[in-house]
Amino acid sequence: MTSIRTKRGLSLNDLEREFGKELWQYCMNMARPHLDSGKLEIRDSHLCLTRKGIFVSDSIMSDLMFIED
Repeated sequence: MTSIRTKRGLSLNDLEREFGKELWQYCMNMARPHLDSGKLEIRDSHLCLTRKGIFVSDSIMSDLMFIED
């Protein structure tokens, strides 16, 4: 998940391959508000922070994490 802070971002293909469709969908659902507000964007199948999102990256990463009970 920390790869979201890199220039390339988080590979959505790798996320699905490594964690499965269910967790990929969870991540995308949690990313939707950040995509809609312009803090995240999808570039070349990678989830990336925008300039606006860099300043709140800890909060965004926290939202995307799935915590099992």
